[in-house]
Amino acid sequence: MAVPLSINVDDLISSAESLAEEGKIDSLDNLKGHTVYMFSGTKDTVVNPGVAKKAEKMYTKLGAKVTTRYDIPS
Repeated sequence: MAVPLSINVDDLISSAESLAEEGKIDSLDNLKGHTVYMFSGTKDTVVNPGVAKKAEKMYTKLGAKVTTRYDIPS
């Protein structure tokens, strides 16, 4: 949650696809066309905003419509 540069979005998607094939998570097709809201506060000391931006990229690649807010001081 602190080093976004170490996160490979394609690897995340690959892992999620494997989990879906194993029935451990729902089909990733369920994300297509749906809205995902991403929020990362400017005062967050736990999750680096870059990590949320990697998740945004992952959801976008999976076909979700991503809405973000990264400017709230919380």
